[in-house]
Formats: sequence, structure tokens, C-alpha cells
Amino acid sequence: AQPEVWPKGDERGAVGAPWVRFLDLPPLAGSEEDARPLVAVAADPWWPMVVHGGAGVGSLTVRAEVAEAAIVGELVAPLGAGCVDRWDEINEIVVRLEGGNAQSLSGEAVLNGGNVLAIETAAGWELVQYRQARMMADGVWALSGLLRARQGTEAQCERGAGVGAAVVVLDEALVRVAVDEAEAGLPRLWRVGPKGLPPGGADFTE
Repeated sequence: AQPEVWPKGDERGAVGAPWVRFLDLPPLAGSEEDARPLVAVAADPWWPMVVHGGAGVGSLTVRAEVAEAAIVGELVAPLGAGCVDRWDEINEIVVRLEGGNAQSLSGEAVLNGGNVLAIETAAGWELVQYRQARMMADGVWALSGLLRARQGTEAQCERGAGVGAAVVVLDEALVRVAVDEAEAGLPRLWRVGPKGLPPGGADFTE
């Protein structure tokens, strides 16, 4: 087979392949009727991004546009299984964040939906909330006052996550990806990269 060759397009938009995660999460507070997956995209420097998807290279269409970089990171200490349905006042999440900072919130604000993280485990994404954020080093935070296994992610909580596991802050920077009901369960090719460039080459994550 011949290698794919895509026209380079406008090089002013080239920023290098972005960091990308698709998150197929349980219903979230305030958007219970929207089952479409979320996409988190990060890059430095940032440039508006486009998510292209389709059954193959010849059928890629724009499925989402991402205006803001997500706040993402990785665990720098393992996260074991935790307690469910009550505050965990003993354990901490130690995470290196890129693109933003963590912040402390009151318990009431957390219970009203604040400070939600998605942590990638071998069983899928666990949703976690926290009250206190303490900076340990440049970009490294210790998060405590935890609420684990949110929105029915108990199985993921039981698995825990190791060093290097992806962490995504759930905020307005994440967008929904247009997926038709008829596509559920079918394989799809996804390419994410800078807006204004054709969907191929070193500037895209596949």
C-alpha cells in the first residue's frame, strides 16, 4: 500500500501533535441526557484544535472543535482503592498538572459539583472530587478531602491507578464529540490536530 500523503496546508497552524484523550463517562450532573463522549486536548503552545472522525481516511468529517486547552496531567504516586460514599480524609492524590492549577473549595462547593477529576484506570475512568489542593513542587499538587467513585465509577475505584496514569480536569474546556447512535460500538478512525490543517501528518494525533 502506498503511504498516505496529505498537503501540508497553512504551516502557521502547526504546533505539533496534541495530547488527546476520549472520555466515555457515565451521565454527568447537568448533562444527564447527553451520552456523547468528551474529548480532552492539550498542547503547548496552544492552537484551536479540530476533531476529525470517520470509518476510514476517506470519510473523515469534523466531529468537534476545541477552543481551549484542557488541564491535564499524570499521577506521580500510585492511587489505591478508596472508600465510597463518604469523605476520605486520609489518602491523597499526587498529580502533576499541565495547563492550569488545582484549587481548594469548600465541602459545599464540592458537593455542588466542583473539583471533578477523571483518572484513567485499567477498568476505565474513575471520577474523583477533592476539597484541598496543596502545591508540593512546580506543577505537582497533593489533593485531599476526597470523594471517590463518583457517578457510579466504583469498579474503576477498586482498580486504582499507577504512576503515570492520565488525569483530566472536567471543566468547560472539554467538548462533546458528535457521534451518531448508529455508530455505537463500531470502530472509528479519529485524528485531532490544529484547526486549518488537513487531518494528517506529524501535527495530528491519531
